[in-house]
Amino acid sequence: MNTFMLLTHSWKGRKIIAIAILSNMEFSPRIRELVLSVIRNNTKFSSRWAYRLQSVIDELVNNAIEHGSDGHSLVIISLFLDPIDGSLEVTITDAGMGMKKTTAEVLTKKMYENYELMKENPLINTTIRGRGLAQIVINWTDTFEIQDNVDGKWGLTVKVVKNLTPDCQEVKKTSEELAPSLADIGIEVSII
Repeated sequence: MNTFMLLTHSWKGRKIIAIAILSNMEFSPRIRELVLSVIRNNTKFSSRWAYRLQSVIDELVNNAIEHGSDGHSLVIISLFLDPIDGSLEVTITDAGMGMKKTTAEVLTKKMYENYELMKENPLINTTIRGRGLAQIVINWTDTFEIQDNVDGKWGLTVKVVKNLTPDCQEVKKTSEELAPSLADIGIEVSII
């Protein structure tokens, strides 16, 4: 059974894009491309940050599929785009049907432990599972939270937020700034 469902909606001025996928790695490339397209076409994040955020979401989705699902349950990815402040909020929810059950508290502690170990010496600590996930999620987002699903069953929801700050936006160059590079290739620029 192939399951891939997309829903878009606006609520309180925010655009919401929800994607439900069967917890199967076959959907990972599609999600990766869809997320990048959403970020590039609906936010003001620079290309560099769009790719970073794509990596964050890709890692979290793959983690939910690999560890929080059984291959037959759904993983739900929700993107909340705020046109006023430009922020991007993402939640990824798994059903907790994976082989290793864990809680938000245990996983959060593990993520921050991995983050600190990798900060100390990233070259020595190559045997730590989750080291890349901890690094990119914590370094490339402003908010990172893991919560137990509220329905009382197993499963986790991971929430990340990236605020749109000046360093996350494309820098628009003026014609004066572009002129030297054009002159370097033999094109004369004059400002009228």
